[in-house]
Amino acid sequence: MFVVLLPACLHVPEAPPPSTTEVATADTADPGPVATSGFGTCGDLTSSLVLPGDGYDTPTAALAWPDGGAVLAVRHDRNLTFGTDTRDPTTTTPLGESACALARLDERGAPRWVTSLEGTSQADLRALAPGPAGDLYVGGSGDSLSALADGPALGDRGESDAFVARLDPAGNVVWVVSVGSVENDATTSIVALPDGDLVAAGVLGGTATFGAGELGRVRVRTAPGAELTLWLARFSPAGTLRWVTTAGGATSTEVTGLGVAPDGGLLVSGSVYGSGATWFSDDLSVAPPQEGLGFVARYTTDGALRWVAEVGGAEVSGVAVGPDGEVLAVGSALGPVTFGRGEPGEQSFEAADLEGWAARFEGDGSLGWVARVRPGAESSVLMGGVTALGDEVVVVGRAAGRVSFGDTHLVALGRDGFVARLDRSGQWGCALVLRSLDSASQVWPLGVGPADDGLRVWGVLEGQGRLGDGGADVVDVAAEAFTDAFLVGLALR
Repeated sequence: MFVVLLPACLHVPEAPPPSTTEVATADTADPGPVATSGFGTCGDLTSSLVLPGDGYDTPTAALAWPDGGAVLAVRHDRNLTFGTDTRDPTTTTPLGESACALARLDERGAPRWVTSLEGTSQADLRALAPGPAGDLYVGGSGDSLSALADGPALGDRGESDAFVARLDPAGNVVWVVSVGSVENDATTSIVALPDGDLVAAGVLGGTATFGAGELGRVRVRTAPGAELTLWLARFSPAGTLRWVTTAGGATSTEVTGLGVAPDGGLLVSGSVYGSGATWFSDDLSVAPPQEGLGFVARYTTDGALRWVAEVGGAEVSGVAVGPDGEVLAVGSALGPVTFGRGEPGEQSFEAADLEGWAARFEGDGSLGWVARVRPGAESSVLMGGVTALGDEVVVVGRAAGRVSFGDTHLVALGRDGFVARLDRSGQWGCALVLRSLDSASQVWPLGVGPADDGLRVWGVLEGQGRLGDGGADVVDVAAEAFTDAFLVGLALR
């Protein structure tokens, strides 16, 4: 199984404008090896699914299922159809200004069931995780006008409240737990533990109570001047609060990923903005430079902080855990960037244009290596997700113009998606390209994770794109309206 999450610090707009900018011309110097779609040498396209819609559709989370199917959450503002190539397609229509459709799909992409999170623009599904006995955990945000399927209202305390919920194998709501302040709150990442417990992370905009009505309830107060405070909580399979911890200060914090180490430790990734310090514990804080700061924090299974690894001047968009407990992170940066500050292996560089990076941190938080995705002049890179696949690291993102993965270069016609591989030492291997077919199009992978037969990659399609390369593998696709959601399967070689 895998969980892939929308990187919160790299927001996808509700209504993306047409792709009339961010198109670059390749350098005139010898570019070296140029990556094409590369499936013939790097892997094979095993499945492809594009969901036709009438408006702006953005996938927000995906989860592979043991039978070869998947669960997919998609934010949409008009009609959205699942199973167009089957006998029983299902179309969802928002009852309000927008909705999030949640669908359980079989191996052919046909819907087993579809349900919706309805309401205002505050209604959002951001995270999925497998629950016990075939159930499903979900997390997101909502307000007094939002409801998941036939469940209760998801908030009534402020602009939006954070929630976690459990659904049964048929998509029915078993329970919902919401937490909120008078400001904006959200659950952005969740992960299931082997004992069936649920760990969730997100942000709070004010004071809130976790475990309301329970003996173990905890009231969390945000620091004066704080805009968004990080929270991390563990719940039982019945939705009862086990513990909660926070990190905050006179800053704004975003949470972008959550992972579980082999020994049960918890990894949280995110970014901090603003002036002043963010306190993760009574004796450990981080202070972002002017350009901001990314972080990966490790906690015990009981919520005690172990360490925080800083990435000065960068955003962290995702985190994963390798087979030996190593921590893998990805993100983007513009300007001066520092990894491992104060360590013997400290690394710094200047990103003249928006640049992508991947990094490995050891089990104690020390820096292992940094690999850069370097843009050429007037080019850019936005990183999405990261996952470990055996001894390799796989990252996804989007490139405009000419970008370099070590000695291999990609020249995008519009804005191309990529699936790139690194070995355990941080050296780039081959890169698969999800091609845009004209300068006004984009194929933007937002997340990646392992499945039983390889990988699943999901993201946003605008205009025309090409999935695969040559022969039976090639699939040309086109968004029916503004943006469509896609989900593809890859088998790497």
